[in-house]
Amino acid sequence: MSSQQISFADLAKAIQQRAEKSSLSVSQPKALQPKRRVASPANVIPSPQIIEEIKDYLLFHSGKYGYRNYIIFLLGINVGRRCGDLLALRVSDVYQNGKVVDHITQLVESKTGKRITLYLSDDVREELRQYIYANMLHHYPSSYLFPSQKGHNAGHLSTKSYWRIMNDVENTLQLNFHLSTHAMRKTFARYRYDYMVAHRDEYKVDPLVIMQKILGHSSQQITIDYLDLTKEDIKKAMTSITL
Repeated sequence: MSSQQISFADLAKAIQQRAEKSSLSVSQPKALQPKRRVASPANVIPSPQIIEEIKDYLLFHSGKYGYRNYIIFLLGINVGRRCGDLLALRVSDVYQNGKVVDHITQLVESKTGKRITLYLSDDVREELRQYIYANMLHHYPSSYLFPSQKGHNAGHLSTKSYWRIMNDVENTLQLNFHLSTHAMRKTFARYRYDYMVAHRDEYKVDPLVIMQKILGHSSQQITIDYLDLTKEDIKKAMTSITL
């Protein structure tokens, strides 16, 4: 055998190594492996203009429940919580003593089990007030804030249903990025982070530390990955001010 040839043992070893790299088992043919759906990663909505387009579509073109769909999106990009946690809110969580509260204290994260506080801007509070009165929800304090199409007593809109709504927006507006339900949380995080960096002198603590705390991440590296931060972003943040 010449030096240019390869033995069956070497060939078998090479196949095994490739299989291990692709997380496939050589003992099970690829055609027989169960297919698993790989979810596309959530993306930050790239511009305020696109955010407004999405708002307009949800409000005016997403059917009978367009107002509800719009408010869910508005709340999602302004408080940064997971979609499932927002959909589980009840009217009494946000509306008490005849007015919309300035912060929500009864939200428990489904993923961590932690009780957290959400602060609402005046603009978001006014939007919620109009939504609640337009749908007569102030008469049903124990009802879900975002009921399903079956009515106030039939449970809240599911995350899967809202994912379908987001998917419809993505397809109709022909967006060149994936608009998932989690995109609302990531968009909140990135825009708030960019604002804090641009107004660094207003904060006593580094914006990345603040965002890590808001998102509940265990490390800054997770937050960096989550924000889709690049090296240039970090360089700009670190060199934009000299004390």
